[in-house]
Amino acid sequence: MGFLDTFKGNQYKSEVERLQAELYQLRSTFTPEMYNAQNLLMLTQKLQNDINNLNAVIGQKNNEINNLNNKIIG
Repeated sequence: MGFLDTFKGNQYKSEVERLQAELYQLRSTFTPEMYNAQNLLMLTQKLQNDINNLNAVIGQKNNEINNLNNKIIG
């Protein structure tokens, strides 16, 4: 690893530390309602991902059913 790589690594580390401090400061200003809203948003996103995954499974199962029906009929 060269000198520039080390410098970039230190630069990235400083940026991460700065952003973490900024995030901590912003979170300290959250009201309980804001935490609830954030948690609800995260839960909504997770549930939407679950729905998307289940819809994909349903699509696969429907394809399997169609293939089996075609074998039976034809």
